[in-house]
Amino acid sequence: MAWDSRSLGPRHLAADLKWEPQRVNNFQVNIYGLPGQGTEMIMLSLVNFSLPTITNNPIPIKHGNTDVKFAGVTEWSGGTPLTVNDYITTDMSAIISEWRRTVYDPATDAIGWAVDYKKNAEVVETGPDGTFYRTWQYEGVWPSEVQFGELSHENNDVRKIEMTMQYDRAYRV
Repeated sequence: MAWDSRSLGPRHLAADLKWEPQRVNNFQVNIYGLPGQGTEMIMLSLVNFSLPTITNNPIPIKHGNTDVKFAGVTEWSGGTPLTVNDYITTDMSAIISEWRRTVYDPATDAIGWAVDYKKNAEVVETGPDGTFYRTWQYEGVWPSEVQFGELSHENNDVRKIEMTMQYDRAYRV
């Protein structure tokens, strides 16, 4: 094969229109069944969300002088962060507080039923023009930790609500 300068370097990515980078800001998160019709609200006030980490810890089996490894139990690393902007007119704090109250109600000191607090969610990644390209399905999503933000006379930022989301399974559809 003869040397061709067009085959070297990244120029072929732009010339061959099949290569378009997935931008990290082209996505939406939909959480279904939130209190107060909150699904659309989470999507519209979203700041960031982390895609899943899926692991299979190896099971080593001794064979002679070596280990042969097999896939162990699948684990979806919990603790996925979700951050939303808080609004006054669309009270994100109230929507999230109500969902969190289904996990644990501080007024009664009771833990809720999983059927009430676990929700299904999806992350939809889009192309730069908004067309849908990738979907991740999350099952059994619930907020294990909520940080309702910080108040300060020192700055002019939008208050952010940060949550740690647990989930049972996540997979690309």
